[in-house]
Amino acid sequence: GSMADDGKLGQAKAAAQALADRLGPDDEATLISYDSRATVDVPLLAADGAGKAALRAAIAQLQPGGNTGISAALWAGSDELARAHRDVRRIVLLSDGKPTDGISNPAELIRFAGTRAETGVSITAIGMGLDYNEHVMAGIASAGRGNYYFVEQGTQLAGMFVKELDTLGQTVIAAGDLRIDAAPGVTIVDVLGYSFERLGPSAVRVP
Repeated sequence: GSMADDGKLGQAKAAAQALADRLGPDDEATLISYDSRATVDVPLLAADGAGKAALRAAIAQLQPGGNTGISAALWAGSDELARAHRDVRRIVLLSDGKPTDGISNPAELIRFAGTRAETGVSITAIGMGLDYNEHVMAGIASAGRGNYYFVEQGTQLAGMFVKELDTLGQTVIAAGDLRIDAAPGVTIVDVLGYSFERLGPSAVRVP
């Protein structure tokens, strides 16, 4: 519902239209809106002429709703992308608020994003405006192995979306792991900004 304020929804829709226009015929896309629940507005499809027309029409019909069910959106998005034919699969999550429906506890929601990423779907999070929970959105991006952006004005969204699409096109490794083995006598205390698995006092694995 807060997306109705200050023309934010209109700006988000314009940015989504710009993103749809940039997709190529070999790309696949799905559109999911969420408030108290998630709705698959456009099931996963090829971004050819007919696919882009379906995306544009669905984006134009988006309306503000109720609460903020981020976990439902992540679940629906990863389920749709599980059917994709490409190895690089990315959810771009946009929110201007705090999670109020579904999993609303920040730590649990971030862990949930990590479990979704383990299925081969990375998550980029875009926080819009000044009211969203930065800790949650940045945590989702980190656990989701994606990128994190903050936009104060909705007019900046189109540039962010296009930048994100361009980085996807430059991906050369999907589902890679980084293993860090410290020198003898050195203990790895933490990996800042990333989730990791401790393999011992001097070794960690970062997905």
